[in-house]
Amino acid sequence: MFFFLIRILQLWSGRPIPLDNLFCSNAASATTLNTYEFLSVIGKKVVNPGGNEGRDVMLNAFATPIKSTDHILEIGCGSGITSIYLAKTYGCHITAIDINVQQLTEAQTYLNDYYPQYAHLITFKVGDIENLSPMRRKLSFHTIKSISHKDTSMKFDKVICQAVVMFVSAETALQQINSVLKDGGEFGGVEFLWKTPPPQHLIESTR
Repeated sequence: MFFFLIRILQLWSGRPIPLDNLFCSNAASATTLNTYEFLSVIGKKVVNPGGNEGRDVMLNAFATPIKSTDHILEIGCGSGITSIYLAKTYGCHITAIDINVQQLTEAQTYLNDYYPQYAHLITFKVGDIENLSPMRRKLSFHTIKSISHKDTSMKFDKVICQAVVMFVSAETALQQINSVLKDGGEFGGVEFLWKTPPPQHLIESTR
């Protein structure tokens, strides 16, 4: 069953899964990983509901179109692909957070290696959607790269996330997001939802 799951993930990610990463310790240790840590270990860089089309629907749904003067917070940035897209497309500033340091380090490396011309627009930081209060205090997170643009309030014109809220308390997450939005700011998110809820016994067996 485990190898069947890995094969599905290989097909989903479009590349081999680094099995050495999974078997570097005993099998029980895998159960201690949260969802994002597990995805990071198997090499899945981004969970993007709807792909680029879903991302674009989200970005185009804002009442006020994204401007170059906007400061956007991306929560659960993963490999930084969406943040780089925002910088390339709109020329705006992005603060991109994730709870996984490994993902952030890889995102920073990818940005530096392939899109250095946008590095001044993107700041990668460790952050948690269920506790965004440090975002209201400049530089209080462990910072992967120092902020290179002036910002004293750490409030954002727009906040976005993809496949993040579904893993946490939606009420807590939305309260936290609201706390870091400027007056008149907007939130956009894309999440996976069940069309038909799974049987309760299946839910219990996978906890």
